[in-house]
This record gives sequence, C-alpha cells and structure tokens, in this order.
Amino acid sequence: MRKKILSTILFIILLIILGFSFGGIAKGEEKISECCELRHSIRMGGVLWEKGCVVAAPEDTNPWCDTNNNGINDAEGGDGVFVDFTEDWASMCLIDTIMTATDWTFYILLLISVVIIIFGAFTYMTSGGNSDKINKAKGIIVYAVIGIIVALLARLVPSIVNFILSV
Repeated sequence: MRKKILSTILFIILLIILGFSFGGIAKGEEKISECCELRHSIRMGGVLWEKGCVVAAPEDTNPWCDTNNNGINDAEGGDGVFVDFTEDWASMCLIDTIMTATDWTFYILLLISVVIIIFGAFTYMTSGGNSDKINKAKGIIVYAVIGIIVALLARLVPSIVNFILSV
C-alpha cells in the first residue's frame, strides 16, 4: 500500500514538473519565439552566456523574438532589449529549460526526502524497542537517502546534455 501511495505521489510531482516546463506550449501563441532569456549562466563553445542574456537565431534569418510578451519584436531592437544572435541559440534555450526543470526536481525531491527522514526518525524514536518498527524506520531512512542521491544525480543532467550538444 505504501509503495502504491509513494509511486502515485512521485507521478503527480512528475506531472507538475512537466506542466511547468511545457506551459509555454499551451499558450497558443501565434508566432513561435526564436529566442529565450537565459535563467542560468551557460558556457557553450568557449563562450560564457550570463544569466538574463537574451539569445536568438542568427540575424540573417530575421528571427521573431518577444521575451516580454508585448507583441514587439525584440530582435529588431524594440523595447530596449539587447539580443545576442548566435547559431547555438536553440541548444542554449534547451539546456536552460532542462536546468530549470532539474532545479525544481532537485528542490522538490530534497524537500520530500527531508520530510521522509523526519518521519523515519519519528518512527524509530517511537518504536519502543520493537524490532519490526526499528527495521521499518531504518528502511524509511534508507529510501529517503536514496531519494537525496537521485536528487543530486538530477543536478548532473544539464551538464551531461551540455557535453553531448557541445561535442
């Protein structure tokens, strides 16, 4: 029963994360923006792109870029937004999105793991010497530590994707 509840909770968390990640798809925008504002600093091709930088498709492709959703094409110098044009804009936007999703995954898994460790410690403290309850508490704490390890591994995903795209 506990495994069923835990798997249901993890599935709901996954759906929430995917909903935040792909929320822009459901907006029904008329024009697809060929740029993004970076939420993380990204190193690609020996160049460091700072957080807050707007990257867009090359200028000769006449990209549509509206970072603040006001209907003005920022790539044409509108609305005072400085845009860096680069061939790698799509890879950088993808890595930035993956970094955002893995950040949320990390924080959520870490929070859940801490709550589970506290629950395991409470179970251990209230076991009263009952070996079944002690073993149950140890199992809970072990699963929480595994959750922390998975959360830490989630932080490696953007680095792996960046390495693959940079090769």
